[in-house]
Amino acid sequence: MLSSCQNVHTQKQVRILFYDGTCGLCTRSIRFLIKVDRRNRIKYAPLNGSTSDKKLPKELRDPSNLSTVVYLKEDSGKTSLHTRSGAVCAILKEVGGIWLIVGKLLRIIPLFLREGAYRLIAKYRYLLFPVGACQLLKQEEKELFLD
Repeated sequence: MLSSCQNVHTQKQVRILFYDGTCGLCTRSIRFLIKVDRRNRIKYAPLNGSTSDKKLPKELRDPSNLSTVVYLKEDSGKTSLHTRSGAVCAILKEVGGIWLIVGKLLRIIPLFLREGAYRLIAKYRYLLFPVGACQLLKQEEKELFLD
């Protein structure tokens, strides 16, 4: 017999940030997110991996579209996808703390300006943030990465 406090149907929350696995900016951003996401709610997967094949629509997995970061949220059967600057805002709000405020403040910026800044950074990301030697991950960090 269940007590009135138990939830009979528990739906697992899924949070996955899809990124360009060869981008130095993406790598640094994920390192930052791992540090600030103290509850380890977010998982990470490359846009060209098997998890993205299962979870994302084909147009978001297009090899010519790897400059688009995608944030997937699944809650109680409801799925939402955020891309580019919208993904940045959503992920910052998700990690909480001061970053919740930063994410909300970024949302105030008109979409055309946010997207313009995102596209400009994405265009020059390999020049500005070259891929360096990979740092070794701790065991608990390895568990945050999906294929």
